[in-house]
Amino acid sequence: MPITLVTLAIILFAWGFAALTFTGLGLLANRRWGSRTPSAQLILDSFWIGWAVVIAGLQIWHLFLPVRWYAFVVFALPAFAGIVIEWPALRRLLAEARPPAMPTLFAAGAALGAAALAYRSIVSPMPYDLGFYHWQSVRWATAYPIIPGLGNLFRAYGLNSSHFLYAGLFEAGPLAGHSPTVVNGLFVLAFAMQGLRSGWRLVRGGRVQGRDVFALLLIPGAVDVAMRRELILSPDLLVWVLGAVIAIRLFEVLDDAVRGRQIAAHNVFFIAAIAAAGVTVKLSFAVVGAIALAIAAAVWIWQNRDRLAELRRGLWQIALAGLALLVPWMVRGVILTGYPAFPVPALSVPVDWRVPREEVVLYVETLRAWERQPGYPVEEVLAGWGWLQPWLESRLYNEPRISHVAPLAIGLLGVLAALAGRVMVDRAARPAALIWLVLLPPLLNLPYWFLSAPAPRHLGATLWWLMAGSVTLALCPLLRRRTRLAVIFVAVLCAALTGFAAQPFSLSELHAGMSLPAVPEPELRSYTTSSGLELWVPASGDQCWDAPLPCTPRPLEGIRLRGSDLAGGFVLDSSDPGAAVP
Repeated sequence: MPITLVTLAIILFAWGFAALTFTGLGLLANRRWGSRTPSAQLILDSFWIGWAVVIAGLQIWHLFLPVRWYAFVVFALPAFAGIVIEWPALRRLLAEARPPAMPTLFAAGAALGAAALAYRSIVSPMPYDLGFYHWQSVRWATAYPIIPGLGNLFRAYGLNSSHFLYAGLFEAGPLAGHSPTVVNGLFVLAFAMQGLRSGWRLVRGGRVQGRDVFALLLIPGAVDVAMRRELILSPDLLVWVLGAVIAIRLFEVLDDAVRGRQIAAHNVFFIAAIAAAGVTVKLSFAVVGAIALAIAAAVWIWQNRDRLAELRRGLWQIALAGLALLVPWMVRGVILTGYPAFPVPALSVPVDWRVPREEVVLYVETLRAWERQPGYPVEEVLAGWGWLQPWLESRLYNEPRISHVAPLAIGLLGVLAALAGRVMVDRAARPAALIWLVLLPPLLNLPYWFLSAPAPRHLGATLWWLMAGSVTLALCPLLRRRTRLAVIFVAVLCAALTGFAAQPFSLSELHAGMSLPAVPEPELRSYTTSSGLELWVPASGDQCWDAPLPCTPRPLEGIRLRGSDLAGGFVLDSSDPGAAVP
């Protein structure tokens, strides 16, 4: 199957290049703001810190230049320098690995997982939103520097996800036009490496730690999102992974505090960087990210309340991580729509391309109504609770139960079991009260999600986070007294959930002619606005897919160019708010 092997090799090469770039940048960042002693965990952390550095850099880059392949080279040069600088320490780390076979097992697991994810990326169906606005957002990012008022052309183009800038890095060579296929799988693989490391520590013997149980219980969720959700460009998958990464680090911070260990400022810095980067990917991540950061920072500050110099240095690092990511993101939001956090209408900047506030409010209400009861009038859905019963029926019968019902049910049972354990088990075997704070982010995120846009894809890792945390808390007495029984229980639970989650995986679509899928080109019609601006509109439906720029599913009569060409941006005539043209 030569074509199949070449296709897989292209994806794996792209992932390897990106992984080395992220890790190298992360190692450099850790030399400046983190630990200077490489370890297995620090290498895993460096991947995510390096990715956040790239996201921060891309947001600034796109203010002046389109995002193209050479931006990747610019990031890669210092990254590979970082690997060279740290190579002696990395080589020493490999030589001192215990057992000596661990690096080989780790590499074998990574290779097997990478091949499975690459195959799954090729055969994964293209999601609806890819044609609706995801791919067009990537095309704008690669064709021009950031466009003022792009949200006026189509509201979804103003959603300002940094994930689409990242996708633009892969638009080169054999991946040109195929980059959606390679964007997401690497993040699932990187998270799986964390789970593989935790699983190894559980089975090798010795004292079992709750943090390893917690991390391992999240692995079935990662398999689920890879098998049942979109591996094709969707920010929702990345938001799931980032939520799980933060969950593991928050548990470790709380566990260290309970055990009386010194909490490293690097851990709080890590949560701050990933939380801020997650917001730039999708605004809804702000709730769970902010709560997790607040908990970790509060515990760290309390532990170091007598070390003022260390506190000042650590707080400066945390603030820098947030500002470096969120300030460019808000600037981009203002340029795209006139709002720093579009579609939140509360804050706006009086620029001539600002999307009218009433249009932003209508857009938010339309999204809320659609996620509750799609296809029904907005006013009717938002007027009461009549949408609740059909919503429940749809989620229970139309959604994969392993994705949502199973982790929610197990999570609630775990909470009850952990609460019962606090009554029935002696104090020495109970989990400390502080560790229960790991459940606070998912528990607070659930009502926010339900009242805003209650679609399962907007939950991120919330339900799996709740399940992993509650089961770990419930198992604390067993972890301390009957370690082998606890490990067997965790292994059986993870195996069962992973088996159900992996059911969609099949090699039936593997064939010799398999190649990277291309984004479709839709049938289009031309529409000219009153200002003479010519727009491309889908002849049917509302997906532009790979249509030429500018394409919009819902053309507005009142839209016009700000300047002489598309790079100048778009504005809406104040005299005509611009009803959508049929």
